[in-house]
Amino acid sequence: MKTLIIYRTFLGSSKKYAEWLHEAVPSDLMKFSKANAKALEAHDTVVMFGGTYMYRPSLLGYIKKNWKGLQSKRVVFVTVAGAPEIDEVSVKTYDKLPENIRAAIKHFHLRGKAGNQNAEEVTKDKVQPIADYLLGK
Repeated sequence: MKTLIIYRTFLGSSKKYAEWLHEAVPSDLMKFSKANAKALEAHDTVVMFGGTYMYRPSLLGYIKKNWKGLQSKRVVFVTVAGAPEIDEVSVKTYDKLPENIRAAIKHFHLRGKAGNQNAEEVTKDKVQPIADYLLGK
């Protein structure tokens, strides 16, 4: 299986997590703006890392726009935010994805930086559950 890891980052957390996952799993890594339809087509699994801002996943538009090409693949969507996974903000953010897309993907949530806060929570070990999922462990 050929895996593509895509990231969109503003404060650096999503990029850092994507790089760490790339080290743990055989994959190609690229910024979301370079991940065109041809790049998506060449992979069986697509992992997307993106921050959340004002209850909105930064890759929401990208996923909707490319869903036709993604829906036949194994898709992992990783939201990165200052809020923990169980926080109401995180839940509402994930719910912004259309229900048909949420039903077809695997979702993980990781803590990211919030301005200058939470930087100590962005650690390599956080991507291990995602690597285990991708590697079938």
